[in-house]
Amino acid sequence: NLIKGSGAELRQLCLSIEFKKVSSKEISSLLKKICQKEGIVAETEVINEIARRCNGDVRSAINDLQSIAYEKKITKDMLSYLGYRDREREIFMGIRNILKAKDIKAAIREAWRIDEAPDNLILWIDENLPAEYKQINDLALAYEFLSKADVFLGRIWRRQYYGLWGYASELMTGGVAVAKQHEYRGFTAYHFPKWLRSMAASKQYRQIRLGIAKKIGKAMHCSSKKALEILPMIEKLFSDNDLAARIAAKLDLTEEELSFIVGDRAKEIFKEAEKLKKMKQQAVLFNFK
Repeated sequence: NLIKGSGAELRQLCLSIEFKKVSSKEISSLLKKICQKEGIVAETEVINEIARRCNGDVRSAINDLQSIAYEKKITKDMLSYLGYRDREREIFMGIRNILKAKDIKAAIREAWRIDEAPDNLILWIDENLPAEYKQINDLALAYEFLSKADVFLGRIWRRQYYGLWGYASELMTGGVAVAKQHEYRGFTAYHFPKWLRSMAASKQYRQIRLGIAKKIGKAMHCSSKKALEILPMIEKLFSDNDLAARIAAKLDLTEEELSFIVGDRAKEIFKEAEKLKKMKQQAVLFNFK
């Protein structure tokens, strides 16, 4: 205690420096500089929102920016991912409490508190279990309980009988908690499940691909399924920038969809496509015949 008691004397010998919260305006300015240096395209509104959400925490703001800037472009819809931040923190704390629990009841109680579905919870435990349990025997027994929980989850999906969820949940929490014979102290860095991240990334990939297929299908009067089959052939047509711009204008492709097809050439082709669309609109507007 630096205010009273033995700490008061130490306080007199020290220079107290007050660190105030960094304003959202300053954080926003910093994020813009980072985007400029890293070649990240982001709207000012999005940057300002990230700065506002971090509540003066510069590190959190940079982490948020990094987490959604993997494609060097940040859109407004990506901000919805940041809404998961508080929930993710709660799960991290819950997983830590489960893995460090000393009895079954404490681990099960923690699982109830975080209220995460067992099929997601098992992914979090599986991802972070090796980081927490250092002894091979503890890890082996913990994974035995985890595998039994996975068996119950499989039965749930096959039979559509959710009464088994309790068994799966208790095995993956209480079972894993009491599997350890050693007490692991200190801080352990936990991670978001890789499988969930890869699924989220592939979902976005599939959505963009399907969006392109729908536009091709509409233009060619065929189904999206058929359009997906011929998509590789259409992609070859985009090797020529002029032809690519005409096709992009005809299909009304977005810059993101173009980036999916042509990569780094998307910006240039998109600009040309927009010019072609504008010229077509003007031609229609001034055609009085």
